[in-house]
Amino acid sequence: MMSAASTVRQVAADPVEYWALIVCGEYEPTWQWFAADSAFMYHTLRYHFSFNGIYYLHPDPSIAPEANGTATKENMRWAITNWLNQSSDSNDIVFIYFTDHGAGFNSHTNETEGLDEPEHAIDGSRGDPVDEGNEFWNATMGRWMGFDETIMLQLGNDRTYWDDEVKSDLDYLASRGKYGKLIFVSFACYSGGLVDDLSAPNRLIITSANETYTSQTQVPGDFFNAWSECFIEALHRQKVNWNPYSHSIVHTGIPVNADWSNDRNVSMWEAWDYAWKNDYYRQQGNETPWLDDNGNHQPNYIQGSETLDSYDGLLSMETYFGSANLRTADVNNDAIVDIVDVSIVAVAFGSRPGDPKWNPLADLNNDRVIDIIDITHVAIHLGKWYPTGSGSRGTQTSSALMEGNISLSVRPSKDHVFSVDVNVAGAANLYSYEFKVYYDKVALNCVGVDLSKGHFLEPINNPNKIFTAKMEFDNTYNATHGRIWVAVTLLGDEPSKTGDGTLVTITFTDKAKVSPTFSLQDTILVKAEPPSAGT
Repeated sequence: MMSAASTVRQVAADPVEYWALIVCGEYEPTWQWFAADSAFMYHTLRYHFSFNGIYYLHPDPSIAPEANGTATKENMRWAITNWLNQSSDSNDIVFIYFTDHGAGFNSHTNETEGLDEPEHAIDGSRGDPVDEGNEFWNATMGRWMGFDETIMLQLGNDRTYWDDEVKSDLDYLASRGKYGKLIFVSFACYSGGLVDDLSAPNRLIITSANETYTSQTQVPGDFFNAWSECFIEALHRQKVNWNPYSHSIVHTGIPVNADWSNDRNVSMWEAWDYAWKNDYYRQQGNETPWLDDNGNHQPNYIQGSETLDSYDGLLSMETYFGSANLRTADVNNDAIVDIVDVSIVAVAFGSRPGDPKWNPLADLNNDRVIDIIDITHVAIHLGKWYPTGSGSRGTQTSSALMEGNISLSVRPSKDHVFSVDVNVAGAANLYSYEFKVYYDKVALNCVGVDLSKGHFLEPINNPNKIFTAKMEFDNTYNATHGRIWVAVTLLGDEPSKTGDGTLVTITFTDKAKVSPTFSLQDTILVKAEPPSAGT
């Protein structure tokens, strides 16, 4: 057992409970998109998951008898600061879903939109000094800045629920310890602007649009917004139709599989990812859904483009409805998922309760066997991290690491093709490793990364007792460099290795006919240790 997993975390006696607030801000009999969105979400949470409570606000409760009240700003704020405040606690998951219009600054037309009354003009008076003025991207701060955004409701004297006000209400819940995780999902134009204000630890902000553009609706007859429909059907696992005459959901029997991790659950990330890939308007470049879950105020696709902020994703990948007992991929609880976490699962691979190698922390899906599902679940999270209070990625668990050196050796070039061996020296009981290599993409082009015959970690007893968590190269990693990322571990009782040898071989083509330069970074060598008591 890896020493990194020698301490069993305490499981809270208070079970995780689920609470939802669903708000349909507008309803028109002739076009029922928002009503269909909210009805589909209510149906999914009410009948396909065990939510402890759902508070539903609708503009016309006569056609939505399950609604708890009319959808006004006052009622929505009351539901957050009173109903949720009285219902949930620090171990619970709170889910808020809003569907209606939004308002903000349109970067395509260079004007404010969505506020038809002069008294609602965006005038910089909402109180957030970094979210006022002309909308622009601040590269230094890594965030959008400028006009306030608002989500809007049809009824009431005050229909504009400003981003600063939403932040204030969610911060009130946080200050009173009223959730373990909070998910805020908004289908509204300009709703990506909420990320600036709402981003915080243990919060998932998911929006159908970016900060400076609209979210598109379907044509009449299709009933659902494309993004919202895809997001909900990923959770529902089946396509549905909307009957505008009976105001009801009609099951089609057509299955939807968003579970690309194959762990038998659909996480918030998988639902968002499914909607991203299947949203017609996103595919046409007419809307850019955003997600933020690491509290850095920067969405996963920055500047409204498809440039990935790879730091987002861990919290949303670990957040499920109805699967509160799924364990985190950050097995050793050091705020980052890396080869150390993979190793903990790998050492216990194949074990069941009562086996000497059994480690309950490695049984991520709680099926009482540690198998390929568990280790794959960790592998797909590799590189994801939680921000700490200081914004760092946490520290490595030193007791699991070992001494040894990784170095690169370049073989002679032949016809502008050459190989680089990644070598290890002085290894003692090496069980797993991870590293990255960066190279000049103008001069070099990587064409392969291989575990060659006789590589240092080659299994002795069983050739199948090795797992590649990461073996990838990207010749366009950033503007100047390509990147190679490798993470490999032995499995189960396969013996660890001591000594010197070659880990992997990388093949390049030389495009610029210059002496190649490389940067070896983020090297981790993990040792195997005997089982620890109490695990």
